[in-house]
Order: sequence, then C-alpha cells, then structure tokens
Amino acid sequence: MVFLREMNSDSLAHQVRDRLLQEIKTGRFSNLNHLPPEAVLAIEFQVSRNTIRTALTSLEEEGLISRKKGVGTLILRQALGLSTFFDVAKEVSDILQDCGFWATRTLLTQKRMLNPQVQQLLEVGPWEELLRFEKIWRADGIPLVFGVDYVPGHLILHPCEENALPGSIFQFLEECCEEKIEYVRTEVDAVLGDQKVNELLEIEAGIPLLHMHSLGFNEKNKPVFFSGSHFRSGFLKFSFIRRRASP
Repeated sequence: MVFLREMNSDSLAHQVRDRLLQEIKTGRFSNLNHLPPEAVLAIEFQVSRNTIRTALTSLEEEGLISRKKGVGTLILRQALGLSTFFDVAKEVSDILQDCGFWATRTLLTQKRMLNPQVQQLLEVGPWEELLRFEKIWRADGIPLVFGVDYVPGHLILHPCEENALPGSIFQFLEECCEEKIEYVRTEVDAVLGDQKVNELLEIEAGIPLLHMHSLGFNEKNKPVFFSGSHFRSGFLKFSFIRRRASP
C-alpha cells in the first residue's frame, strides 16, 4: 500500500502520477503490460478514483500509456525508453542535455532591429522593433547549435542590460516581460546553412542541418517570441511514438 502526503487535489494527482511512473519503470508494475483497474489503484494509493483518473490522463497525454474501454490501461513500454520528450518549457539546453550533451551557452549578439517576416509572425506593427538574441551552444569545444530569439520590444517591462547573457527564452520572458508561455508551436526541417551559420558551426558548405523554428504563445493566445535554431548534423536524434487516434 502506498502512502501519500495530504495536499490539494492537483498536487496529489501529480504525486500519484510520479509514483505510478516509478512503479511502471522499476517497481511492482515493471513486468506488466497493463495497469490494474482504476478502482484497484485507488485502494492501493489510498486516493479517490478521480485522482487516479487525473494521474492516468497525465501519463496518457505524455504518450506513456493508452486507455481503451473494455481493454484497460496498456503500458507503452517502448515509449518509456525515449530520451527526448518535448514539453512547453524545454529549450535548446534541455534538448541537448536529454540527448547526453552538457553544453555551454554563449550570447553572441543582442540588439534591436526590424524584421518584417518575424514581425508578421509576432503580430506587431512594421515599425515596432524586436529584441534579437544570437546564441551558440558548445560541448567539449564543438559548436552544436546556433540559435536566434526574437521578442517584441513592447513586451519588455523591465530593463535588460546590454550584452547581459539571458537565460532560456522562457526565463527571459518571465523575468523581463512578465509573460508566461502557455504553448509552443514548433516545426522541424532539414536545411543548408548560409555562410554565417556554417562558419559559426565550423562545417563545410553543403552539409545539411536540422532547423527548428518555434513560435511561443501566452495564455491569451498571443505570440510572444520566435526562435530559430540550426543543429549540427550527427548530434541530435528524435524518437517518438505514433498512436492510433481515438474514434
């Protein structure tokens, strides 16, 4: 029987989710293909069925289990071994760390500028300046990623020192703009870098790069940042699970 600390319902469901995942990976459920029924789990964890249901929903949204009426809760064992999961708070440093690299981030430039294409994406006027950060990530002296972030100038409520190294774009938005990211739309494609990108990543022309471009939205569904990152070939690998959609 599992004993959990008393707390509000959301925190309790999160704690149950963590304990369930632990039991699935290395505990009592590590040799099972299906989890016990909700009623059994509620007794085992000494919580309500609603709490169990919320915890299971969280695991299902992460792609770690699949629930079907009349079938039960299937544990997606292959998904447990994936090294990279993308949640809203992951940025380049987190992605590289998930892939086994301890990378340092260096700010190359920080300036205000106009960029019609990005201004359109961020839904700002043609004369509103954007704050643009250029950064590079290195591991063992090898440049792995070159990235650029854009933030609308009107969002910056607290001054940021020129040439001050910002943390992640999420941290910068929270501390300097009082903006919290609700979700991020990301697209990934293969591209050839221009001369500047190739020189910064120390690669020859013609070598394909993985290009990731993201648009972040706040809780009001307004775009508040745009990022573009070029990943050097051979360092980043994506694995994901495809599931049949519910009817």
